[in-house]
Amino acid sequence: MGAHESRIKEDDHTKLNQEQDNDNRQPVVQVRVSADLVKSLKEPQQNAASNTHAATIREAPEGSILAGKSVHNVIGRFKARICIQGSEDAYKRVEAEAKKSTAKPVDLKKQEAEELQRVKQVVDELNQKHYSEVDALVNKCHQRHPNRTGVVTSPLPHQYVTDLPKNFDWRNVNGTNYVTVSRNQHVPHYCGSCWAFAATSSLSDRLRIYRERNPGKHSRVEVTREINISPQVLLNCELESQGCHGGDGLSAYRYIHDHGIPEEGCQRYLATGHDVGNTCTPIDICRNCDPSKGCFPQKTFDKYFVSEFGEVKGENELKAEIFARGPIVCGVAVSKEFLDYSGGIIDDKTGATDIDHDISIVGWGEDEHGTPYWVGRNSWGTYWGEDGWFRLRRGNNNLGVESDCQFGVPANDGWPSVTPESDSESSESVAMVHAPVWSAFKSPADADSTRMCRAAAVHFPKGEKILTALPHETLDASALPKAWDWRDINGVNYVTWDKNQHIPQYCGSCWAQGTTSALSDRISIMRNGTTNQPSSSILFSWGHAACWPSNSSFTPGECRVVPTFTSYYVSEYGHVRGADHIKAEIYKRGPVGCGMHVTDKFEAYAGGIYSENVLFPIPNHEISVAGWGFDEETQTEYWIGRNSWGTYWGENGWFRIQMHHHNLGIENDCDWGVPIPDGSKPPLTN
Repeated sequence: MGAHESRIKEDDHTKLNQEQDNDNRQPVVQVRVSADLVKSLKEPQQNAASNTHAATIREAPEGSILAGKSVHNVIGRFKARICIQGSEDAYKRVEAEAKKSTAKPVDLKKQEAEELQRVKQVVDELNQKHYSEVDALVNKCHQRHPNRTGVVTSPLPHQYVTDLPKNFDWRNVNGTNYVTVSRNQHVPHYCGSCWAFAATSSLSDRLRIYRERNPGKHSRVEVTREINISPQVLLNCELESQGCHGGDGLSAYRYIHDHGIPEEGCQRYLATGHDVGNTCTPIDICRNCDPSKGCFPQKTFDKYFVSEFGEVKGENELKAEIFARGPIVCGVAVSKEFLDYSGGIIDDKTGATDIDHDISIVGWGEDEHGTPYWVGRNSWGTYWGEDGWFRLRRGNNNLGVESDCQFGVPANDGWPSVTPESDSESSESVAMVHAPVWSAFKSPADADSTRMCRAAAVHFPKGEKILTALPHETLDASALPKAWDWRDINGVNYVTWDKNQHIPQYCGSCWAQGTTSALSDRISIMRNGTTNQPSSSILFSWGHAACWPSNSSFTPGECRVVPTFTSYYVSEYGHVRGADHIKAEIYKRGPVGCGMHVTDKFEAYAGGIYSENVLFPIPNHEISVAGWGFDEETQTEYWIGRNSWGTYWGENGWFRIQMHHHNLGIENDCDWGVPIPDGSKPPLTN
């Protein structure tokens, strides 16, 4: 989306005599005014990938008071070149202000601040009109395709749905939350990918809804598993859209209809697209990485398709589509109120309907005053709005929300097709490129160091922090149920989404993935099935930043620290070992992290109850354990574990392993923490 404002920045080192740009270049449009306090006159960057949205930088016209002159006699110490696209009126207004300055004798020391403020005021006024006409062109992440066509083979819901409820929200349908995780398109840097996030989030929600309605012979765990479709694949491969320079929800669904799309575990979000050089080869659709071999295309993985896709508009059509089939994609015009939104019902009074951003709508309602609203999900992080969500006035096309919406209907009742990729791309050649990156971190003295992503034993430098009775002290192990699985407690799935530590490149981060997965699950349990998942990057101390467009509207962007966000703490933490103690901890408080001795055989695991005897197991990998079960046929107790190697590994990223013995030491060194679910800090203790 658009930047907060057309930024005016300080730069005492801007040169006085920058050359004019070559007229044949295709720059990314931008608004910049040169001045002593301004730091803004950067050479426009070339958009080599596409000229669809790149307007031509307009220099001051021949004969203009600004043409080719030094700003010594206009607004300060810099060359007069106002870079403005898309608005003749804007250009004339800035020039008029400059003329006022040149009508007076120039005294730099006395007049510079006043004259700079005059130009700044003009630019600020331009920003008030929806980031200005220019900024909207620069950072419009919704780019409507000129030749939209859908595939509709069945009646649309508004043709047969009647008696819609007054309030409806897919986040809570009879106590069940069907929506998937909230996202942030602005990190690791800015990318105009709202269209891809809106489309994949809506489809991910619908996959859950459709599987719930049509479980077939699938287990409850399979039905309720959270699936997050990869927006990065659309950025790489949906060539009708412009990648990080914007796209169209309907084009996204056309790609998914024609080619299918994998889960996020195949392709993590990188905030880059084909518009900045990304390719669409097999490794750009689903990848895997190995510490010794490098990265390569994953040959077998799940793909999801849509059988139909199309458009709806108007309040009644939107409500019927959402109610009957699930969340939809809608375009909105982003006003300053929307950008700065922190809660409540947005009711725009400016009449803005020029759509430049895509979101998803998951429901509707009325507040206590009878004000109707839509329930929408944005892709600007959970520190924006109402935990990443918003409410928008319904029924009057507020911000254009009811004028341009799209839907996709999951194929095969929301169940995937297993897709073997071709061998057209050599994994060996790819590995040769990436392997040296990891080799720099390997210890020559340790041949097995590639697996050592976890310390051999959990160590708390200041000791455990135990404030309350431990579960095994208050629970009778013999009274615990024969089977317990936090993925299915009375039909409710409390676990969070599955990760892949091996992409976009190999990282020995199992210790962070296993820990944060267990903590996220525990927060979900405490919140009765809802959570904003803590990121493993918090444990890596990568910090918190959000990115808004700079002069290029994509990488690297301009990132800034977010001053207000929610951090999660634990009030207690400690060790646990032994089957009965681990069971009690899981049963009472939720999943735990455990170390285990990973072998080649375990890496090749594809399903079933695993068993392997290692004489002296030394933990080299961290996973989380979310429950246990009992196989009646073999009379075998087993643990239910979650790995962090992607959903194409094991049983959708999970595994079962024998309890008590021959289990790679999984019961020897486990850890737990008790999270504070509201994000408050733990009380100080001695």
